[in-house]
Amino acid sequence: MNQDYPKVGQLVIVNVRKIMQYGAFCSLEEYGNKDGLLHVSEVSPGWVKNIRDHVKEGQRLVLRVVNSDPLKQQIDLSLKRVSDTDKKRKLEENQMKLKGEKILERVKESLKLTAPAILQIKEEMLQEFGGVYDFFESIKQGKKPKSPLLLEKLEELLKIADKEIKDKEYSQRLYFDLYSVESAGLEKLKKALLDFQKLEKDGVGTIQYLGAPKYYIDLNGIDPKKLEKIKLKLSDFLLELEKKNFKVVIHNDIRT
Repeated sequence: MNQDYPKVGQLVIVNVRKIMQYGAFCSLEEYGNKDGLLHVSEVSPGWVKNIRDHVKEGQRLVLRVVNSDPLKQQIDLSLKRVSDTDKKRKLEENQMKLKGEKILERVKESLKLTAPAILQIKEEMLQEFGGVYDFFESIKQGKKPKSPLLLEKLEELLKIADKEIKDKEYSQRLYFDLYSVESAGLEKLKKALLDFQKLEKDGVGTIQYLGAPKYYIDLNGIDPKKLEKIKLKLSDFLLELEKKNFKVVIHNDIRT
């Protein structure tokens, strides 16, 4: 937990502690529950008749720091300067941070490390990778750290990463128009796609119908480069169907 004061412009996660007519007092989770003030003028772009219509006691919010003065022990906060994108990004970052801390606890228990030893490992992770979770995600993807300390324990850390971090799923969608001179054209296409799925054995979904002649197929997998190759093969495969009384038009193909 960071005991310093946040910087102006920084996003922080707070809990609304007390609401007054002129604003809300909030405790900052990442800064030792220091108090900050969300003034009523910083709640919404428009006029706020009653602050309680916008924030509630006990509510968890993402706010932006507009003033931070350690000497006066004063932190001023804003809600109206936080976009939905800001909020989503901050909450995701915080979630990754908490996950990283939990994995570090597993490391400490598994390797029987002292508090100073695990702190040193954490500092090395932060310095080289910017975050604990980022470190574990990176080594799982095959990236080796430069730190001698992390390299020394890489094998054990990788085992823990494999247990604690799920493979990230990637997806792509291929849209296409299908025209057939045969009434049973769609059924033939489904059968052909099943043959393609058996050949690839990875990530090819079923045909989804948008309304004749428009269709799409979802592709899912843990390797984005491999997924792009499969999508390219699928595009070529669909275009080859033109030799079998089909007309196929590929949209948003990765080659365009």
